[in-house]
Amino acid sequence: MPISEEDRVVHFLTNLLDSYNMLVAALEAKVPKIEVVRERLLQEERGLKGRASVAANSERAMTGKRRPKATSLESSVISGGATMNG
Repeated sequence: MPISEEDRVVHFLTNLLDSYNMLVAALEAKVPKIEVVRERLLQEERGLKGRASVAANSERAMTGKRRPKATSLESSVISGGATMNG
């Protein structure tokens, strides 16, 4: 039996990192279509990366440390990742 889109969205949202909690709460008010979830997650990731970059630049300026390469949710979201394919 195929998994409903709503069930896929709920499953996907419940398995995100804590840094996405505010977005998840907003999206769970009314479970949207998967395309809306993808776009909102990509927007949120860009915002998180921007905030992290500013913080990392400040820390590197003070400590001289290099930042580790971050993994990207974007490639998983765009390709439909395993959790999105049911």
